[in-house]
Amino acid sequence: KYNTISFRSPINDLIRVTVKGAVDYPGEYTLQADTSVEDLYKMVGGFKKEAFIKGIIFTRQAIRDRQLKSIQKSKDDLNRAILSSVQKGENIGDINIIRALSQTIEPENLGRIAGDFSPGSSSSRNTILFDGDEIIVPRNPNAITVLGEVINPIAFEYSKRMTVRSAISNAGGYQDFANKRRVYVIKASGLIEQASKNIFVRNVNLEPGDTVVVPRKIITNNPGIDALIPFTTILSDLAFSAAALESLTNSN
Repeated sequence: KYNTISFRSPINDLIRVTVKGAVDYPGEYTLQADTSVEDLYKMVGGFKKEAFIKGIIFTRQAIRDRQLKSIQKSKDDLNRAILSSVQKGENIGDINIIRALSQTIEPENLGRIAGDFSPGSSSSRNTILFDGDEIIVPRNPNAITVLGEVINPIAFEYSKRMTVRSAISNAGGYQDFANKRRVYVIKASGLIEQASKNIFVRNVNLEPGDTVVVPRKIITNNPGIDALIPFTTILSDLAFSAAALESLTNSN
């Protein structure tokens, strides 16, 4: 009479993943929680002939959230450092230039997990999808983008003979405050290749969809400004990464 019977409901192990771009059947997919990226590819009906397989974009909300927190923390730390320097009477130079490095970054252009997620790759076979993940398959861009401290930040047609040096030259050359020691390339896969060693630009094999980044150099002997450099570096690198992702995504 007084026995109690409890019924356990099954655990909801379904996830939702979005696929966009150059596939036959883009849209939102409801999948089992142990589904891999490669498993998902078998459901999208195939890739269109213009699909840019090397530049497949894989984003995750948890990564985006961490990056947004890092951006906010860096901005807060930057503002505190500026306020502290001003209160101490230190000359920190042009505050507007420093703050410009922390330009607004669109959240939708964050959250990328860099890597080769082309069909059949080890990453696509071994990466298990999470709820809210997004796969974007861009169309062939056939372009190189140059961002940062160049005369004319621009995207232009890719050619096989193009080098980092010639790409910067096509963008008008360096600005006065270009940090030539930190030039780097964001590959179409999202991976980073350092293009500068000392003041010399080494040869990086540029491919369609790559972005050449020329960061800004802050020249100072002032300890007040030196304290700001780590914050501005984090913000500027995330801004360039987001801009590169936006450029590749807009090829759709």
